[in-house]
Amino acid sequence: MYNLYSSRENANPSARDIVRCLLPRIDLPESISDEELYQIIRNIVYSERPKRIRLPQFNSFDDAVELFRRCNRILVLTGAGVSVSCGIPDFRSKNGVYARLHMEYPDLPDPTAMFDIKYFQKNPKPFFEFARELFPGRYRASLCHYFIKALEDDEKLLRNYTQNIDTLEQVAGIKRIVQCHGSFATATCRSCGVKVDSEAIREDIDAGRVAMCRICNQPEGVLKPDIVFFGEDLSDDFHEKMAEDRNKVDLVVVIGSSLKVQPVALLPYNVGEKVPQILINRESLPHYSTDIELLGNCDDIVTQLALALGPPYTDIFKKGHTANCDGPMLKKLVVRKIMDEKRFKVGFSWQYQLLNQPPVKRPRLEELPLMWDARHVSVGLKLPVDGYLFVSPNKNIFPGAEMYYDKDSDSFHQLSDHYHSSPASSYSESEENEDAVCDIGVRTLSLEESSIHVEECSERCVSCPPALNLETDCETISGNLKPLFPANGSEEEDSTHELFKT
Repeated sequence: MYNLYSSRENANPSARDIVRCLLPRIDLPESISDEELYQIIRNIVYSERPKRIRLPQFNSFDDAVELFRRCNRILVLTGAGVSVSCGIPDFRSKNGVYARLHMEYPDLPDPTAMFDIKYFQKNPKPFFEFARELFPGRYRASLCHYFIKALEDDEKLLRNYTQNIDTLEQVAGIKRIVQCHGSFATATCRSCGVKVDSEAIREDIDAGRVAMCRICNQPEGVLKPDIVFFGEDLSDDFHEKMAEDRNKVDLVVVIGSSLKVQPVALLPYNVGEKVPQILINRESLPHYSTDIELLGNCDDIVTQLALALGPPYTDIFKKGHTANCDGPMLKKLVVRKIMDEKRFKVGFSWQYQLLNQPPVKRPRLEELPLMWDARHVSVGLKLPVDGYLFVSPNKNIFPGAEMYYDKDSDSFHQLSDHYHSSPASSYSESEENEDAVCDIGVRTLSLEESSIHVEECSERCVSCPPALNLETDCETISGNLKPLFPANGSEEEDSTHELFKT
């Protein structure tokens, strides 16, 4: 699409012209509206994600540090993960925003409906209830935000494209910013079109009221914050800046985004094929072939990058804060050292041997999930305080990563969500409660889907115990074995074989 825009830049093509270019053999009825034509364009352009070939010379954390040192036109794409540590309330946890709003607005089908323009036109109240939770001025920027600001101060930042609407980039002082999905900085009347500063609606937002225009005083005059809702087009600024930047960038860094929501998700595919790319995220993205994966809590990884790069990047520890830490942090920090797979697995060898001992007795049904979960180790929770794990070819795993070691198959996996729901696996979430807040501060809730990489465990994989119906199976086995073990003595004597005695 960017190539198409560029090639017709001077022609200023209409939606009909673009569709004719994309579908030259189709006769377009004159009755089709521009809105319908643009929807056709979106469906064509975004129906299949482009392919990217990974650059094999970039793999390790040290490679990432060297890229940050030598590159001077770094394009950073940020998602909800950069704001997780800022204390912004989440959507999907038990007491999250959506759970509370759904009680009051039962017709709210899911959290994304708050950002659906058609639902907003019908009922803007849920959005304004939500807006009170995220309105600017309530939260401080994270270490990730200040790291990006340090790149800008070091004249290395080409642009920060953010999917978030929390305006924490401005709090950190980042200037070279494109807010892909808009922000709360301004609001526009849905009736007369007047634009106002965010301060003009702050009182209404704080009270959870729908902000109304005082200029036109129309019933339809809702002052909607200038956030891009589902069903609305991105701003011209996004397309213009991307067309300007795509041929300048020498490094792409994706931080805290699942790259699910298009067209922003296509940004890493619209740069040169030789431009190296780094992913900083809690999990791998199966649809994104990045060069280096730095997996874990974004703030933790940025901390290690800053320590490796040295001043002025270590100055972020005087500015950046997390929800659980105030003040200078430098004295508390540890430089993590690499550990390979072999060293990581050594600590579980004796457990693995115990797990493979013949059972003394048949396990109870309720024990089967516990046995299965015991085979899977959360890598992030088992890392030493001064180490991170490198998994060939390009995974660098830090605390908070959604990565597990399967002791049965001797491999590393990202497990799909239903493996996290059993009592046995709840330990992996108890210390990493940020699982529930991955979709903070982003209009799109783009982190809601689990990403599965390396190997996806199917519902019945090699490490799962077979499904058993003990009552039926034992009756069948008992019937087959009775001829082999005839009863001796009187009829009153118990003839049940030892195999089936309780």
